[in-house]
Amino acid sequence: MTPDESARRMRAMQGWSLMNQGAFIEALGLEEPSARNLFRTSGATRASDDVLRRAAAISGMPERFALDGLDAMKAAEPPSAHVEDVLSELRAGMAHLLATTARHTRELQELRAVDRSARPGGGGQR
Repeated sequence: MTPDESARRMRAMQGWSLMNQGAFIEALGLEEPSARNLFRTSGATRASDDVLRRAAAISGMPERFALDGLDAMKAAEPPSAHVEDVLSELRAGMAHLLATTARHTRELQELRAVDRSARPGGGGQR
């Protein structure tokens, strides 16, 4: 990716997160007539699939959402599936956190043991 493309992508993400459609449209490299229809996902003036796919890729949103809109995405994915995904991610995150904490605790105990044994008259040198 060239520096210009990186800058355009950053402007696009900033534009999307701030709902600044102008910056987002500029980053997509669209002309004004196409841009007017960018956020329409249905009807005769709907943006082309290609434009919506690029918008999804730049903004990091699911392609399905960009192409079909929020209602279609909700219908295709029951809320319970989303909740299970979130819970699964939380469980994985907690497992990682616990493993990391245990590792750091062991390392700290080892460092303390080394520190004690290095002191004059300390651990095990009697």
